[in-house]
Amino acid sequence: MTMRAALLCACALSLAACGEPVADQGNSIAAAAAGKPDAEFAKRIASLTPQQLNGLLFRAVRDAGRDCQQVTSSQKQADVGGRPAWTAVCDERTTWLVVLGAEGVATVTAAGTTPAAG
Repeated sequence: MTMRAALLCACALSLAACGEPVADQGNSIAAAAAGKPDAEFAKRIASLTPQQLNGLLFRAVRDAGRDCQQVTSSQKQADVGGRPAWTAVCDERTTWLVVLGAEGVATVTAAGTTPAAG
């Protein structure tokens, strides 16, 4: 019986330790409500090398279900609705607009189109 109680206590403590500190959660919730990426997240993206940025944009394009074998080039674009944006050229032929939203969730659309708000 003591072993079971100790195991349950350990599990409860492990779960309680998960997540962000309470003060940080408020900031993340406010950023999510505004539809803008967390400032720290945006800073980390800005510090990426071109190869790392292309890798990040590749994952965003592929995760959106778009056809892409490799991001061959990318370029920072003007913010869209206050959110950072890049164009990503896949396989030297298809250009996608990648807009980062809250908590780094990306919206991927064909370049030349405007993504829906949100």
